[in-house]
Amino acid sequence: ATDEFTETVAWGATTEVSAEEIVEKSRLVREIQNQQSSLKALLARVMAVKADCTKAEADNEMLQTYIDSVTKSLAAR
Repeated sequence: ATDEFTETVAWGATTEVSAEEIVEKSRLVREIQNQQSSLKALLARVMAVKADCTKAEADNEMLQTYIDSVTKSLAAR
């Protein structure tokens, strides 16, 4: 039976995972988790900026409609 600290080699012998390997794997897991957190924060920021851009586009369309309306009313005078 193997546990989380023992790996089975292809020819059937078992080798103990060294403390150094465990520390390295733990470090890599923490690094991956940190990178995932960074990516999640970046994605949240991207989504917020996208929402701001969508709102700005809608505001610009409304302003353009207003400008067109004012221009037409001034031209009709």
